[in-house]
Amino acid sequence: MTTKLQEMAHDMNNVITLISLNSSLALKVLRTNSDKAESCLIKIFNSSTKMTEILETAMSENVETTDIGELLYKLVDDLESTYNMQIDIIEQHQLIKSIGRNSFERMVTNIVKNANEAKATKVKIGLSKTSIVFVDNGEGIADHVAYTLNTRDEMVTTKDKGHGIGTHYIKSFCNSLGWSVNFSSIKEKLRYAKSGTKIVIKL
Repeated sequence: MTTKLQEMAHDMNNVITLISLNSSLALKVLRTNSDKAESCLIKIFNSSTKMTEILETAMSENVETTDIGELLYKLVDDLESTYNMQIDIIEQHQLIKSIGRNSFERMVTNIVKNANEAKATKVKIGLSKTSIVFVDNGEGIADHVAYTLNTRDEMVTTKDKGHGIGTHYIKSFCNSLGWSVNFSSIKEKLRYAKSGTKIVIKL
């Protein structure tokens, strides 16, 4: 059955394909004329290429009944090895949900990757009956960035040279399932982290 996310992915993919083709053509024309124009167009082209890859995954994916805790445990080993981080899972409740497994894995990977780029060495994932919570011990997220992520449907990056695709994908995936997501910096001193980012996904 085609999901809402798949339908959205098909529509977005058509638009992004046009962006990619036009930016590729413009690059050829302007490559020798303007370094600034070239830099902007490269960013557009790279963004559209990455988004196309994400959408192709969403369009072809089937929704399956999944034990989220079990899926996370399988995913964590690879993520710890890839990003040289400690990732702990606290499973207070078994979560069985109908999700696209690949899309969920991509969302978690984006969260861990962002934590790594914010110089985090640890990520803690908590599973309860009504939520999935990610907490890292990195540099945290600026208040104005968190506000934009939580209140507006637009791409905003947490990094100087980022595109905002990762966080936008996290929001889009959660919204497609009727979940909500909230981004914040850790303000209080926790045993686990003195600073960092907290992402709360309400199911």
